[in-house]
Amino acid sequence: MKLSARETEVVRLICCGLSQKQMAFELGIRRCTVDTLVRRIRDKTGCHKAATLVMWAVAHEIVNPRIPNQRRGAVSDYARP
Repeated sequence: MKLSARETEVVRLICCGLSQKQMAFELGIRRCTVDTLVRRIRDKTGCHKAATLVMWAVAHEIVNPRIPNQRRGAVSDYARP
């Protein structure tokens, strides 16, 4: 099972605690596209809760809990809608 680059980005944003609306803003895509990506991630990983997905991401070395703010290209002054 392999995640696409975009799915991996979404996993990182989920691990940072962003909502789907915030992820859409951050990635410059529509909310329904984020919904589809999240559904695909859940189907591929079997993780249906964010906490479980965070543990999965750490175990698969997608995120490292020792490194803060792992959002690639993160907007520094992100306005939370």
